[in-house]
Amino acid sequence: MADYIERTSPEAKGFSDKNLWRMKQFYETYNGMDEKLSALLRQINWTNNLTILSRTKSTEERYFYLKQCIQERWTKREQNRQIDSALYERSKVGTPKLSPLVREIAPQAEQIFRDQYVLEFFGGKEYKYENDLPGFIIKSPRLRFET
Repeated sequence: MADYIERTSPEAKGFSDKNLWRMKQFYETYNGMDEKLSALLRQINWTNNLTILSRTKSTEERYFYLKQCIQERWTKREQNRQIDSALYERSKVGTPKLSPLVREIAPQAEQIFRDQYVLEFFGGKEYKYENDLPGFIIKSPRLRFET
């Protein structure tokens, strides 16, 4: 098909065999989806659509990243960073849901469960426990603190 398009319409660009395969995959994935999803797909560029298509597993996850990409105006790089850091999974976990019995027995239980942080900017995993983290942050050459 790519050869045919190149012969018959040499001025047409973007119809390589790989792009045609991606277009087919895109069509097969989103064909018959609801109008809300279809409207979202048209609001972001082809590169971001391909990233979401190839790196997500479910329709719900695709919908989540499409909405976030539009709302936050992600670049390709930022979108990849968010997918790599499992933003969708972290948002599903959210705050812990404690039973009324646990709240009654241990009212401080909510303070025990902490917020999640993504610290990929540190690069390595030179710290093993959460208690080691403050010392690692202070000694980190990537972070410069001016006094």
